[in-house]
Amino acid sequence: SSNNAAASMAYFLTGPHNGVDGVAKIVEAPNLAGQTEPNLINALTLYKEGQRQNDMISVVAPTLSDEDITNLAAYCSSIPVTLGKLPGE
Repeated sequence: SSNNAAASMAYFLTGPHNGVDGVAKIVEAPNLAGQTEPNLINALTLYKEGQRQNDMISVVAPTLSDEDITNLAAYCSSIPVTLGKLPGE
């Protein structure tokens, strides 16, 4: 299914930096969980067109089809937001 393909693509593209759970693993990466689908489509499209730059995603985004972007955004926006304990709790 396209959702499985999008999940696989999301893991490949974002897993090491944005986390499989959509929570950033490095300071420079955004959290994907909680982002809206239109926001993700817009951001990925801007990276694809070279209007937005990032050392990692700017290399990969131009290879994505519009369908890839739509599926990836749908998948990432569906990741549930979970809150952990705050430090000291």
